[in-house]
Amino acid sequence: MAEETHGGIVLRPYPKSRAGVRTVPLLGFRLAPLRELHAATDDPDPRTLVFRDRVGRPLRRSNFRRRIWLPSLVRAGLLGQVVNTGSHRFRATWPDREGVEWSAEFTTEREPVACVAAKAVGGMRFHDLRHAYATWLVTDGVRSTWCSGSWGTSRRRRR
Repeated sequence: MAEETHGGIVLRPYPKSRAGVRTVPLLGFRLAPLRELHAATDDPDPRTLVFRDRVGRPLRRSNFRRRIWLPSLVRAGLLGQVVNTGSHRFRATWPDREGVEWSAEFTTEREPVACVAAKAVGGMRFHDLRHAYATWLVTDGVRSTWCSGSWGTSRRRRR
Protein backbone atom coordinates (compact mmCIF):
# COMPACT_ATOMS: atom_id res chain seq x y z
CA MET A 1 0.00 0.00 0.00
CA ALA A 2 1.30 3.45 -0.88
CA GLU A 3 0.47 6.43 1.33
CA GLU A 4 1.23 9.88 -0.02
CA THR A 5 2.38 12.36 2.62
CA HIS A 6 3.87 15.85 2.52
CA GLY A 7 7.33 14.27 2.74
CA GLY A 8 6.82 11.84 -0.14
CA ILE A 9 5.34 8.39 -0.56
CA VAL A 10 5.57 5.75 2.13
CA LEU A 11 5.07 2.09 1.19
CA ARG A 12 3.37 0.07 3.91
CA PRO A 13 2.50 -3.62 3.99
CA TYR A 14 -0.84 -2.75 5.63
CA PRO A 15 -3.54 -0.03 5.50
CA LYS A 16 -3.78 2.73 8.11
CA SER A 17 -6.75 1.15 9.92
CA ARG A 18 -8.87 -2.02 9.98
CA ALA A 19 -11.43 -0.22 7.79
CA GLY A 20 -8.82 -0.31 5.01
CA VAL A 21 -8.89 -4.12 4.92
CA ARG A 22 -11.85 -5.16 2.81
CA THR A 23 -12.92 -7.16 -0.17
CA VAL A 24 -13.61 -5.07 -3.25
CA PRO A 25 -15.98 -6.73 -5.72
CA LEU A 26 -14.77 -6.66 -9.32
CA LEU A 27 -16.50 -7.62 -12.52
CA GLY A 28 -14.89 -10.48 -14.43
CA PHE A 29 -13.55 -8.28 -17.22
CA ARG A 30 -11.55 -6.33 -14.61
CA LEU A 31 -9.84 -9.42 -13.21
CA ALA A 32 -7.99 -10.34 -16.42
CA PRO A 33 -5.97 -7.07 -16.59
CA LEU A 34 -5.03 -7.44 -12.91
CA ARG A 35 -3.86 -11.00 -13.48
CA GLU A 36 -1.86 -9.82 -16.51
CA LEU A 37 -0.30 -7.05 -14.41
CA HIS A 38 0.87 -9.54 -11.81
CA ALA A 39 2.08 -12.05 -14.42
CA ALA A 40 4.06 -9.35 -16.28
CA THR A 41 6.05 -8.24 -13.24
CA ASP A 42 9.40 -9.74 -12.29
CA ASP A 43 8.04 -10.23 -8.77
CA PRO A 44 4.54 -11.80 -8.91
CA ASP A 45 3.77 -10.51 -5.39
CA PRO A 46 0.00 -10.09 -4.81
CA ARG A 47 0.81 -6.75 -3.13
CA THR A 48 2.14 -5.33 -6.42
CA LEU A 49 0.88 -1.77 -6.84
CA VAL A 50 -2.02 -1.47 -9.27
CA PHE A 51 -1.77 2.32 -9.59
CA ARG A 52 1.86 2.99 -10.46
CA ASP A 53 4.01 4.92 -12.87
CA ARG A 54 5.71 3.49 -15.96
CA VAL A 55 8.55 1.94 -13.98
CA GLY A 56 6.43 0.49 -11.16
CA ARG A 57 6.77 3.22 -8.53
CA PRO A 58 3.73 4.57 -6.67
CA LEU A 59 1.75 7.07 -8.74
CA ARG A 60 1.55 10.47 -7.09
CA ARG A 61 -1.93 11.95 -6.81
CA SER A 62 -0.89 15.18 -8.59
CA ASN A 63 0.68 13.26 -11.49
CA PHE A 64 -2.35 11.00 -11.82
CA ARG A 65 -4.66 14.02 -11.90
CA ARG A 66 -2.57 15.92 -14.46
CA ARG A 67 -1.51 13.03 -16.74
CA ILE A 68 -4.49 10.68 -16.63
CA TRP A 69 -7.62 11.99 -14.89
CA LEU A 70 -8.02 15.46 -16.44
CA PRO A 71 -7.22 14.34 -20.02
CA SER A 72 -9.73 11.49 -19.55
CA LEU A 73 -12.40 14.00 -18.52
CA VAL A 74 -11.63 16.09 -21.61
CA ARG A 75 -11.86 13.07 -23.92
CA ALA A 76 -15.14 12.01 -22.26
CA GLY A 77 -16.61 15.49 -22.83
CA LEU A 78 -16.86 16.21 -19.09
CA LEU A 79 -14.31 19.04 -19.03
CA GLY A 80 -14.15 21.58 -21.81
CA GLN A 81 -14.43 20.38 -25.39
CA VAL A 82 -12.16 19.28 -28.22
CA VAL A 83 -13.60 19.17 -31.73
CA ASN A 84 -12.00 17.95 -34.96
CA THR A 85 -12.63 20.82 -37.39
CA GLY A 86 -10.84 19.39 -40.41
CA SER A 87 -7.69 17.68 -41.58
CA HIS A 88 -5.13 18.15 -38.79
CA ARG A 89 -7.28 20.86 -37.16
CA PHE A 90 -8.67 20.70 -33.67
CA ARG A 91 -10.48 23.36 -31.68
CA ALA A 92 -10.31 23.40 -27.88
CA THR A 93 -12.79 25.33 -25.74
CA TRP A 94 -12.80 25.63 -21.96
CA PRO A 95 -14.24 27.82 -19.19
CA ASP A 96 -12.11 29.81 -16.75
CA ARG A 97 -12.91 30.56 -13.09
CA GLU A 98 -15.18 33.48 -14.01
CA GLY A 99 -17.11 31.36 -16.51
CA VAL A 100 -15.55 33.04 -19.55
CA GLU A 101 -15.14 30.57 -22.40
CA TRP A 102 -11.77 30.45 -24.13
CA SER A 103 -10.73 28.64 -27.30
CA ALA A 104 -7.63 27.79 -29.30
CA GLU A 105 -6.75 25.90 -32.50
CA PHE A 106 -4.25 23.03 -32.73
CA THR A 107 -2.87 20.62 -35.35
CA THR A 108 -2.92 17.38 -33.30
CA GLU A 109 -5.57 15.88 -31.01
CA ARG A 110 -3.13 15.55 -28.14
CA GLU A 111 -2.37 19.29 -27.92
CA PRO A 112 -5.93 20.56 -27.34
CA VAL A 113 -6.61 17.80 -24.82
CA ALA A 114 -3.52 18.83 -22.86
CA CYS A 115 -4.47 22.51 -23.15
CA VAL A 116 -8.02 22.00 -21.86
CA ALA A 117 -6.80 19.67 -19.10
CA ALA A 118 -4.32 22.33 -17.95
CA LYS A 119 -6.56 25.41 -18.22
CA ALA A 120 -10.19 24.39 -17.67
CA VAL A 121 -11.79 24.56 -14.25
CA GLY A 122 -14.45 22.24 -12.92
CA GLY A 123 -15.05 18.66 -13.90
CA MET A 124 -15.42 15.59 -11.74
CA ARG A 125 -13.06 14.68 -8.96
CA PHE A 126 -11.74 11.13 -8.86
CA HIS A 127 -13.54 10.65 -5.53
CA ASP A 128 -16.84 11.38 -7.31
CA LEU A 129 -16.56 7.93 -8.91
CA ARG A 130 -17.07 6.43 -5.46
CA HIS A 131 -20.40 8.25 -5.12
CA ALA A 132 -21.45 7.36 -8.67
CA TYR A 133 -20.69 3.68 -8.01
CA ALA A 134 -22.63 3.79 -4.73
CA THR A 135 -25.65 5.32 -6.46
CA TRP A 136 -25.46 2.71 -9.21
CA LEU A 137 -25.38 -0.18 -6.71
CA VAL A 138 -28.24 1.15 -4.58
CA THR A 139 -30.30 1.87 -7.71
CA ASP A 140 -29.75 -1.75 -8.77
CA GLY A 141 -31.12 -2.95 -5.42
CA VAL A 142 -27.91 -3.71 -3.50
CA ARG A 143 -28.48 -3.23 0.25
CA SER A 144 -26.86 -0.07 1.57
CA THR A 145 -25.47 -1.98 4.58
CA TRP A 146 -23.49 -4.24 2.24
CA CYS A 147 -22.34 -1.22 0.23
CA SER A 148 -21.10 0.69 3.27
CA GLY A 149 -19.10 -2.34 4.41
CA SER A 150 -17.43 -2.78 1.04
CA TRP A 151 -16.60 0.95 0.89
CA GLY A 152 -14.95 0.92 4.30
CA THR A 153 -17.54 3.13 5.96
CA SER A 154 -17.26 2.29 9.65
CA ARG A 155 -20.72 3.51 10.65
CA ARG A 156 -23.83 5.02 9.17
CA ARG A 157 -24.26 8.76 9.27
CA ARG A 158 -27.54 10.17 10.50
CA ARG A 159 -29.19 12.86 8.46
